[in-house]
Amino acid sequence: MNILLIRMDLLGDGIVSGTFIDSLKTSIPSSRIDVLCNTSNVSAFTFHPNINNVYKLNHQQKTKQLASDLDDVVSRINSTVSYDLVIVLNGCVRSYRYAMRINAKKIIARNLFTKSIRSKCLMLIMKYWKNVSFFVEPFGVHEVVRLNKYCQFVLDYLKISANAHLPQRANFYPDVNFSRDSITPKSIAINISGKKDESRYINDNLLYALVNELTKLNFFVSVVFLNEDSERIRMVQNSLQIQLNLINDSNIFNVAKQLANHEYYIGVDGGLAHVAAGVGMKCIILFDNQDINLWHPWTDCQISLRSERKNIYDLSYSDIIGAISGI
Repeated sequence: MNILLIRMDLLGDGIVSGTFIDSLKTSIPSSRIDVLCNTSNVSAFTFHPNINNVYKLNHQQKTKQLASDLDDVVSRINSTVSYDLVIVLNGCVRSYRYAMRINAKKIIARNLFTKSIRSKCLMLIMKYWKNVSFFVEPFGVHEVVRLNKYCQFVLDYLKISANAHLPQRANFYPDVNFSRDSITPKSIAINISGKKDESRYINDNLLYALVNELTKLNFFVSVVFLNEDSERIRMVQNSLQIQLNLINDSNIFNVAKQLANHEYYIGVDGGLAHVAAGVGMKCIILFDNQDINLWHPWTDCQISLRSERKNIYDLSYSDIIGAISGI
């Protein structure tokens, strides 16, 4: 069975989708699974062992425009393979439109909860004219659990008598032969990059206090940063008179391999948190007003922190140090 999965959102969303892929492949071992994704999440699928081909669209977030290279990519897909099934993994109008351009016998999609009359009309057209089946997902549960129930919905539709397996971890694969062989004991990587305007950010005071305390506790400390954070790093190192191990690489696969050499990861909610969890690190994740229960990294080795006021700046270095000993 030839199956195409479509997912058009961010890196973390792509990584947790790996649990759906693993469950689907376990239930249908003979299936050939391809993925149509975008530039933001393609890294989640590039080296996934249960994916045959990855097709990438220049799909931009926070816009209603279709991907600029849609015609070329769809033409390449349709000239290569005809699919028995297309599964849309994120509820998105543009993802629906992409799915309807693919040569496929059947489309299954996640239901989009929206107040838009236009979007509702599109779903009605898809349902009654294109014979698209929609999965109505449960509220208030983790994305991996929703994907697991979605996978069961697909299996039931296909009349496959199997229970959708719920993997214990959403894995990230930095390369084909990745293995986490060498871990520096008592090592910790702190990701200080983030979105300050969205309160997904470790501020200077917390960074200084955290690095100071961890070095006192004899941790080997690495810092993941972007170029715009260089001055922050310099100030911390000069103030504490220490030399940190610095991780600054635009290649997410290289970053993942360097992270994998560490025992612990500290960072805000975001794609790199899912990367760290996906390579097997023990993770302490800082949340602002995001829902921890829906979006924490899918692994047993994580503690997600959020203050009572749901303000990331209320979290202290002692909260984080305490979480390290709690994993």
